[in-house]
Amino acid sequence: MTTVQPAHVSLRSRLTQPAIGAIVGLIVAALVLILWALNWFVGLRLGMTNAYFVPQTTSGHIVMVAIDDDSLAKYGALLGWSRQRYAELLNVFIEGDARVVAFDLLMSEPNSGDPRFVQALEAAKAAGVRTILPTVGVNRIASSGGVVQFENELRPLPQLESAAAYLAYVNAFPDADGVIRRSLSFGQQGESRRIAFSLAAYLSYYNVSPALAPQVIQIEGETIQFPTGVTLQMGQDGLWQQNYFGAATDLGGGTFPLISVRDVLNGTVAPSTFQDKIVLVGLVGATGAVDRYPTPISTPDLMSGLEIQANAIETLLQNRPLHPQSRWGQALAIVLCGVIGGVLFVSLRWYWALISGGLVLVGFLAYASSLFEAQLTVVNLLHPILTLGLTVVASLGVQISEEALLRRRAERLLKSLEQISRQRLEIRRIIPLVRADIQALTGAPSGAIWLAEEHSDLTLRGSWGSSTFLEEFSRLAAEGGRTERAGTSLAVPVVWQEKVTAVIAVTLRPQQRNIAGVQRQLERFAARLAPTLDNVQLYTQTQLQNQLLYAVLRESPAGILVLDETLHLLRVNQSVIGWLKAPNESDFTGRPIQALLEGSNIEKATATAFLQRFNERIAFQEKLKIGGRTYQWDAALLSESRLWVVTLNDINDLVELNQLKTRMIRMASHDLKNPLGRVIGYGELLIEDESLSDEQRNFVDRMIKSAEEMNQIITEILSLEHLRAGIDTTSPVNMGSVAHNVLQRYEDDLQSKRQTLVTEIPEKPAVVPGDFNQLVQAMSNLVGNAIKYTPEGGQIMLRLIPRERSLRLEVSDTGYGMPPDALPKLFTEFYRVRTEKTKNIKGTGLGLSLVKAVIEAHGGKIWVESELDKGTTFYVELPTTLAGLPSSS
Repeated sequence: MTTVQPAHVSLRSRLTQPAIGAIVGLIVAALVLILWALNWFVGLRLGMTNAYFVPQTTSGHIVMVAIDDDSLAKYGALLGWSRQRYAELLNVFIEGDARVVAFDLLMSEPNSGDPRFVQALEAAKAAGVRTILPTVGVNRIASSGGVVQFENELRPLPQLESAAAYLAYVNAFPDADGVIRRSLSFGQQGESRRIAFSLAAYLSYYNVSPALAPQVIQIEGETIQFPTGVTLQMGQDGLWQQNYFGAATDLGGGTFPLISVRDVLNGTVAPSTFQDKIVLVGLVGATGAVDRYPTPISTPDLMSGLEIQANAIETLLQNRPLHPQSRWGQALAIVLCGVIGGVLFVSLRWYWALISGGLVLVGFLAYASSLFEAQLTVVNLLHPILTLGLTVVASLGVQISEEALLRRRAERLLKSLEQISRQRLEIRRIIPLVRADIQALTGAPSGAIWLAEEHSDLTLRGSWGSSTFLEEFSRLAAEGGRTERAGTSLAVPVVWQEKVTAVIAVTLRPQQRNIAGVQRQLERFAARLAPTLDNVQLYTQTQLQNQLLYAVLRESPAGILVLDETLHLLRVNQSVIGWLKAPNESDFTGRPIQALLEGSNIEKATATAFLQRFNERIAFQEKLKIGGRTYQWDAALLSESRLWVVTLNDINDLVELNQLKTRMIRMASHDLKNPLGRVIGYGELLIEDESLSDEQRNFVDRMIKSAEEMNQIITEILSLEHLRAGIDTTSPVNMGSVAHNVLQRYEDDLQSKRQTLVTEIPEKPAVVPGDFNQLVQAMSNLVGNAIKYTPEGGQIMLRLIPRERSLRLEVSDTGYGMPPDALPKLFTEFYRVRTEKTKNIKGTGLGLSLVKAVIEAHGGKIWVESELDKGTTFYVELPTTLAGLPSSS
């Protein structure tokens, strides 16, 4: 049965906790939406999007040729370079069959090498290598229609412009935090509109000429679509969000291969390196270069403009442009985080609220990550996370205010419960107080209090108003261990240690709308009432048990004494008082039991032996005569309380009947033994007559054996009666001598069956107190049975093992053994184990019962272990001192 846990205190309002949480979440979400609309914390929001950018594998179609420090060291400052050097570079790329060559170098001023460079550009056009020269917009003005507009622009020389395939804008536009995340799509100066550098390189890679570009590019609102399937989502300023794959590195490794101009012109790099590649030429890694910007994957390091263009082109080649989350999507995420967080956090304790907040945060981040992986959508992380955080704070504030509002009510309940616990542990005193508290707490016009008492169904202990219909409703709560609710009726179980001890049932007023709040208050009251109510029921049960025990003790026909661990009398019942002829119980209480025995005229030796039995600290039975009558004393030690409980039963009639039985058995046995002796004697004379035929001799032999079996039965019966009458077990007996005596008797039997005898008898005397002849008879029975029930060639083992306070005798054989179901009845008189192999072996079935009687008369114990067809072992444990031996009364 599950324990009902009380919910935490709620607001005294008509709203449920989820509704309160939703309202708190919506208020927080509205506040965050205002901050989002005002574009506050834009830098932090943009910075958090950097988490989406991680180095990635590139397509391998881009190679960067860098004007780096090595090139400048060899060829001098860049401003002093002749464009003939660019022509030489371009010729190498043409020779290597490059697909696109794009220069990120402004060539707006005349140069002595211009004619050679124009020739190289024309040669590239003839060879099918598309070339791109940069244009730089100057003084950006208001943009519209997805196009960035400039007041002016810096363009290449006219002769260079006419020779190149594309003129393209290379302008970079950082976000509000100074980081480059977006790339230009189109730029316009006056009436002249030009494509961006990255788009020009992408179209050139697919052999799209500038004349065909307007036809293959479809612009619909803020979306650009290419025939290759690439779709770019532009902002109002015409910028689209590019992806980042990594920075340029040396040739042969990293993201974008980087080759120095010096190595190209020196012939160090084979022209085939550029085959079918987009070759980007510009400043990379040159000391003092100003064309360097922060990017999402390079912060705090800077990345050159050429590297940024390479990442933008790679974004188009892999069709992995990023898509900003729609404004409606951002607003919805903020609202959902607020509502979900509010519902969870207001409904939970603060520690569960924090854990749940962490789980919701992890879930949101997992959602953002999966959306980025699946659709490359950049989800706004800042404002939903801010919403969650503020919702946690607001929810904790609501809980604190709830606790403050209900503190006085909780204190009142505590005082009431304290008053209840101070009452006497009587249910009739406590129930009225509980009823008054429930009425004050709930204002219910009707209700009932049911107790789940042990061994009974629910019992009505208190009610008010019309509450009879609540009974079945309360039973459901008791069986399920949880609150039941139907309309305005509640049944709350009082649970302690997973056990329902009571049920509180109420019916609220029809206009009561805050039923959930009342339910939680009632559950909290039930949880605090539970231990007190459990103590009351435990006290009631204890009182009933004490009354029952006292009645049993007082009215029992058997005498009962209770002793402490020092054997002083704590209590006796009326039977003991009557038997011992005492006026009243006070004559015994507090006195030692030794004084009781001495006052009953018991022999001193007998009383001493009886008292020694208590020293063993185990249960025992003893027979004592008091006033000419025999009583059986049964003593048991209560281990937990260390008290002794002793019962006296008058068995004098049974003792006299047993003595009569013994006399009759002895008389009958004596009268039977004489004629049986004559039968055996005459039979032995007859069998010597040579005139008898073989059949007659066989009949006489059977008659003699039958008479001998009857004589053996009578002998064993007399031996059992002799044992029951009592024997002297105080003489020292050397069990080694007993063993030798027994083994001598069976030497012929062992030899006739060719059986092996193994003995382990200690050299030192193994002495026990007892009767020599009786111990010989017991051991003889065990050894004789072992020989009898072991086939020819088997082994018999007899061991005497001295122990600390006892001596163990073991008699083992490798004979026929016994089935497990026969062992419990083995020591019963006249019981014999019958198996296919032993059914023809003769015996009386009294031998083992005689052995057990002898051993128990000596204060010992006997047991057996056997396995069919594998053998049997009998174990005998005899005490080596007089302590524990029964008296011979």
